[in-house]
Amino acid sequence: MKKWPVYFLALAVVLLLGWTPFEGTDVAQLQPVRVIRISSELGRVTVETDTGDLGVGKNGQEAIAHLKETTAGQVFLDTADFILVDERSLQLLPELADVLRPGCGVCLAEGKMDLKDAGEFLEIHSPKFTLQDIRAGQSKLEKLTVSKGRMELAAE
Repeated sequence: MKKWPVYFLALAVVLLLGWTPFEGTDVAQLQPVRVIRISSELGRVTVETDTGDLGVGKNGQEAIAHLKETTAGQVFLDTADFILVDERSLQLLPELADVLRPGCGVCLAEGKMDLKDAGEFLEIHSPKFTLQDIRAGQSKLEKLTVSKGRMELAAE
């Protein structure tokens, strides 16, 4: 007879949990990113990805927020392996370190380049320094350049 209250309590818990709204993530909506490019010009920060998505803002956080708002799916920055940055944007890396993985390879990049091609190239020729190295004070990064359709990663 003393077990009935326990059964009713367990049933009530199961019923309540069964009706609790749960919102999962649709995997088909995720857009994993491999390469992120950060550039600055005239007080505007631009963040673009190898998936073709783009975000613009006054600072790095705003640009990332804009990127997430305007992406067709849900952009997944945790999968990024490489960060390309121009000289003017190096100071933005510490503020973006909370959003990006510390193990991302970082290199300088100027000019136009296809980010998918850059990702394939950097997979074989990985940058020596990571975002964690930048946070620790590393400032001499390698530079990724494109000349006559060929990429090269060299120390500055």
